[in-house]
Amino acid sequence: MARQHKEQEAPAPAAAGGRGEAISLLVVVFACGAALMAFEMVGSRILAPTFGSTIFVWGSLIGVFLAALSLGYLVGGRLADRWPKFSVLGAIIAVAGLLVLAVPLIAAPCNHWIDRMSPGGRANPLLASVLLFFVPSVLLGMVSPYAVRLQAQSVATMGNVAGRLYALSTLGSIAGTLAATFWLVPTYWTSTTVKALGVCLVLVSLLALVPSLVRRLSAVGVAGLWGLVAAASVLAIVKPPSYIRLGDDETLVAEVDSPYQHIGVVMLSRGYEESKQWSLRMMFDKYIESEVMLQSGDTENIRLKEPYESGAKYTDTLHIPWLFNKDAKSVLIVGGGGGVVPTIYRNDYKQLERIDVVEIDPTVVEVAEKYFGFRPGENGVTTTIMDGRIYVRDCPDQYDIILLDAFTGGRPPFHLLTREFLTLVKARLGPKGVVHLNIISALEGEKSRLFWAMLKTFHAVFGRERTYVFPKLYDQRSWFGARSRTDGMNVELVALNFDEYENPLPRSVIEARARERVGTLIKIPSILRHAENHQTMDDLLCARDPSEKRRRERQREWESAPVMTDDYAPVDNWVTD
Repeated sequence: MARQHKEQEAPAPAAAGGRGEAISLLVVVFACGAALMAFEMVGSRILAPTFGSTIFVWGSLIGVFLAALSLGYLVGGRLADRWPKFSVLGAIIAVAGLLVLAVPLIAAPCNHWIDRMSPGGRANPLLASVLLFFVPSVLLGMVSPYAVRLQAQSVATMGNVAGRLYALSTLGSIAGTLAATFWLVPTYWTSTTVKALGVCLVLVSLLALVPSLVRRLSAVGVAGLWGLVAAASVLAIVKPPSYIRLGDDETLVAEVDSPYQHIGVVMLSRGYEESKQWSLRMMFDKYIESEVMLQSGDTENIRLKEPYESGAKYTDTLHIPWLFNKDAKSVLIVGGGGGVVPTIYRNDYKQLERIDVVEIDPTVVEVAEKYFGFRPGENGVTTTIMDGRIYVRDCPDQYDIILLDAFTGGRPPFHLLTREFLTLVKARLGPKGVVHLNIISALEGEKSRLFWAMLKTFHAVFGRERTYVFPKLYDQRSWFGARSRTDGMNVELVALNFDEYENPLPRSVIEARARERVGTLIKIPSILRHAENHQTMDDLLCARDPSEKRRRERQREWESAPVMTDDYAPVDNWVTD
C-alpha cells in the first residue's frame, strides 16, 4: 500500500512530444485566453455602430460568450478524450483564427441586415452576437480542457495540471482585455485589432501543426498548411466594408475609429445643377452629429461655405438661452461634436469672453479641426478632453450659459441626465445663468417617456416655474412640415437660475424678445419659430386638445414619469431609434 501510494504521488512524466511541445502548449493556452477576451471586448465596438453601447449590447455579448465557453468546454473535453493529439488542437485553433479573420468582412452587412429586419431593440444585438461571435468562441473554449488532457499523465496530478492551465488561460484573458482596451483599439482601430487576433490564432496553431507535419512529411498536410497560410493572408489583406451606410448623392470622405465610437465624415449634395448645395456631415456610429455647408462638392479640396453655416437646423435652437440672458459673457458647452455650435457662437456673439468646450473624445476634436472649421485655442474658445460630468464637478468657474449637447439620435449617456448631474450644473451657473438641454424624444405616446422623465428631473432641480420647453414641432428636412407629437423630435429644455418678473414667462413675452433680437444679437431668423413653439405645462398636458380623455392620458404620463437619478435612469428601456 505504501509503495502504491508513493507511485500515485510521483510526478507526472512530460507530455508526449517532449519539453518543447509542453512549452508550446503553455504558449497556446495563454495566447488563446488572451485572444478570446480581446475578441469579446472588441465585439462591443463591432456592434456599437449599429446597435449602440447599451446594457442590452453588453448583456448579449457576455451571455453569448459564456454560452459559447460552456459548450466549448463540454465538446473540447470529449474530443480530447477521443483524439488526444496536439495537432488536432492546432487544427481547432486554426479554424477559430480563420473565423475571427472573417468577422470584419461580414460584420457590417450582418448588422445592417439585422437592423433592417429589426426583431426588436433588445433582440437585435443578441442575434448579431450569436451570428458573429458564437462559433469562434466555442472553438476557443475547447482549448483549455484539451490542454488539460494533453498535459495530465495521471489521475494523481489532474487537479494540479487543470488549475495551472486554467490560471494561465485567465492570465492571458487579463492581458488580452487590457491590451485591447488600452492599446489595440485606440491605436489601430477595431477591424485591424480583430485581424491581428485572427492572425495571432493562426500563428499559434502552427506551434501544434508544424511539428506533426515535420514528423510525418505528408504532402496533404503540407498543402493544407500552405492553404491555411494563404487563406489567413487573404482574409487579413481584404479591406472590410464600411459601417457607414450611404444614401444617394452621398460620398464617404473619411472614416475613423475612436475609443468611444465609430466616426464617419460624409459629403452630401442636394438640389439640381442650377441650385446645387453641398454639406459635410459628421456621423457617430449610425447617427448624425454635426453638419456644415460647403462651397463645392470637391472631396479633395473641402472648403466651408462663407459665412459659416450649419447644415443641421437643430443648431438654431441653441440660441434660445439668449432670450433669457442677452448680456451673457461666458458659455460652457458639454459635447463638442463637429465644433459647429461654438463656432457659430463665436461668430454671432462678439461680446462673449469665454467659450469653454468639453469633449470626451479626442478623435472627435481632431476630425472637427480637420474638416469642420473648428478652431480651439482662438478667440477665447478652449477645449478640454474630459467627461462632461467630471469637468462640471471639478470646475471652479461659473457660466452665464451652459449648453448640454452631448446627445445624438442614439442612446444618451445617462449620467448626464440625472438629478445629481443637474445639481452640479446648477452650482456652475452664475446669478443670471441659463442651462439648455437638447434631447430627442416625442411629447406624447410610447416614445415620450424620456421627455417626461427629463422634464420632471428639471423641475426637481430648478423648479417648475423656472423650466421652459421648446419642442421642434416641424420636420428637420422640411422647414414648414408639421411634426406629430408622438414622433421623435428635438426638444429643448431650458432652465433659469433666477426668477423672472412673471413665472413662467408668457409665450407672448418670449416671442417679443425673439423678434427684438432677430437681426441684432441673434442672427438666425428661425429663432422666431422656436419661440412660438414654447410649451407651458398646461400646453403639454392639454396640447390644445379639448378631449378630456387625452388630457388624462398625458396627466398619467407626467405623474408616472420618474425623476432620473444616478441610481435609476433606465434610458436604454425608453429611447428608440
